[in-house]
Amino acid sequence: MRTVLLLCLFCASCGVSEAEVREEIRRANFCTTAADCGSAGTVCPYGCDILVNKSQVDAIAARLSATSKSTCVYDCAQLKSIACENQICVGKYQ
Repeated sequence: MRTVLLLCLFCASCGVSEAEVREEIRRANFCTTAADCGSAGTVCPYGCDILVNKSQVDAIAARLSATSKSTCVYDCAQLKSIACENQICVGKYQ
């Protein structure tokens, strides 16, 4: 409980919560074809190869750069291609 309280206080002090950024990423991830998709990069704590619509890549990358304060490190698999499945951009790693 104490950890949750500290986390809430930290997020409140930084202005934009991780949940809000994740929601922005979710809303920006839409496509009709794979050509609609692009990567906004790999940013901790949001994951490897953050895929969004190409029209949203710069905005999401800027948001991630402005809000990410984490120093964690990812060991990401190499992204081979991007597909559009059910109108969502999906990374293919094999």
